[in-house]
Amino acid sequence: MTRLRLLVLPSFDPGYAIRIDESESGGLVSFVELSGAGGYAPGRVRRRAGARLSATVMRDLRRLVEQSGLAFAPARAPPPKPVQTAEGPMHVSSFDGTAYVFELADRAGNRFVHRGRSELSPGLRSLVKGLESLAPGRPGRPAVRTP
Repeated sequence: MTRLRLLVLPSFDPGYAIRIDESESGGLVSFVELSGAGGYAPGRVRRRAGARLSATVMRDLRRLVEQSGLAFAPARAPPPKPVQTAEGPMHVSSFDGTAYVFELADRAGNRFVHRGRSELSPGLRSLVKGLESLAPGRPGRPAVRTP
């Protein structure tokens, strides 16, 4: 992993992006939050924060990325299979418009994966939680400036 980026655009809440850049000594995490209403009106940059990540944290993150299946996930989720009911097959859909865009850049190139909230696999959901836990400036996390 050389660079990992997650862009989150909720339906009506401020969007944000988390970027991890790997270095020889560990990594750097950057967090940017927008001021608008997610995908409907992104707004402007409200807050930026960054922090250094240790080699141990980066090792754990690489493992999490590997377990998530991100490197091999299709760009778009396959359409959901219909659910069989007494009335026949039904298509189930989600009304949550939150969009997640992952970018993984390494020697193999850039790969992008787009998912809606209901389309996140358990592995990708764990990856989102892991990235959010590293993002300085997110609620509950101290903002740390990088030089």
